[in-house]
Amino acid sequence: MALSAIVMSWLDHVADTVWLPSGPLLELGPQDISAARPVVEEFMRRRLGPEQAGPTLDQLYAATPPARPQAEVYTALGFTEYVSVDYGDARADVHHDLNQPLELGRRFAAVTNFGTAEHIFDATTALRSQYRHLDVGGLAQLVLPTFGEINHGFYNFHPTLWTDLAVANAMEIADFQYVDDVIGRSMLLDETGTCRLDFDALPIKPLEGQYGNFRVVVAMNFLRNTGAHMRTAGAADLPLHVLDCCMVALRRTADSPDELRVPQQAPYASPEVQDAVSQLRPVRG
Repeated sequence: MALSAIVMSWLDHVADTVWLPSGPLLELGPQDISAARPVVEEFMRRRLGPEQAGPTLDQLYAATPPARPQAEVYTALGFTEYVSVDYGDARADVHHDLNQPLELGRRFAAVTNFGTAEHIFDATTALRSQYRHLDVGGLAQLVLPTFGEINHGFYNFHPTLWTDLAVANAMEIADFQYVDDVIGRSMLLDETGTCRLDFDALPIKPLEGQYGNFRVVVAMNFLRNTGAHMRTAGAADLPLHVLDCCMVALRRTADSPDELRVPQQAPYASPEVQDAVSQLRPVRG
């Protein structure tokens, strides 16, 4: 998952609504910037102000771009250092197979996992490494496929994982979005040249109940999105495939043991766990 228009829109939304810690940021898998230039320009102006954004944009879009342009996005959000980890990407600062536990001997204000964990066979090891490197008050930021991305990676990650994981590890949910039709929405942002998306208007609300008819609601919405793309596709065009993602920011709240605790899925857990999951709401500020 690159830093597409929809991901940059979510980062902009999080910066507006969530307290972002200052400090170093660790990225699992270096992300390319795929958002259209007007989207990036608006993001930088919003986060840095017009005067400071100008030189940054000049550097990003110079004839010889910076070696790590994605670092500029995180710097605009207030992070002071950028470190990336990947096994096969030559741009990574740390070359490491995320199927194996990562031990950098330090913690970070944020650890991002944008479209990386679904490609890791031992995905739980990657999630454990993400948690292990979070400072107290730090944010685990995740954008991972949930529905429709067949064969893109090994896994889809369902909303129940993030709520149950938060409860098991006493983490706060700083933000939790179920973003339907990620590709279509991202293309629309690129076309209109804006990083502003009304996340409150999204049709699927993952914290308002994930059981009962939730699966039906998701499936029917997915079918509507697919049908809409098929109706608007040109005669020679294949319909755009539809993909839903969860975009989640989890805050580590205590200096607890660095090993991620295994969650129980709420419907099969104790009444106390079920009650805790049902009461989860974003904790902002």
